[in-house]
Amino acid sequence: MPWSTIQSQLSDVNGVWAFLGVVFTTMCFAALAFVKLMLLGRTSRDADLKEREALFAEHMAAELNRLNTLVTELDSALKTQAIEHREAMQREREECNAKMAGMKGEIELLKRRMSEEEQRDA
Repeated sequence: MPWSTIQSQLSDVNGVWAFLGVVFTTMCFAALAFVKLMLLGRTSRDADLKEREALFAEHMAAELNRLNTLVTELDSALKTQAIEHREAMQREREECNAKMAGMKGEIELLKRRMSEEEQRDA
């Protein structure tokens, strides 16, 4: 629209209203463009959030798998250690039982010797 036409419309009273209408229409278009940009930004943020949530879920699943593997390894290590400890305790018990049997034999032998000496002295 040429400038001279705008000036001639502004010179009339109706031209002022036309100018105000143009300004109002321009502001409405600007507001709609702003709203559209905001909605596009929100949409992209929602997509970004969904992508981050998906990455976080993948990370947590991988971490859970790693922890499950670690727990399984620790469980097997503890079972192995418990078996070794049980075997060591059984060996110690057998050794102690053998020593106790040997000591009982020595005690019986000493009792016999003492009773034989008492009989000789009497």
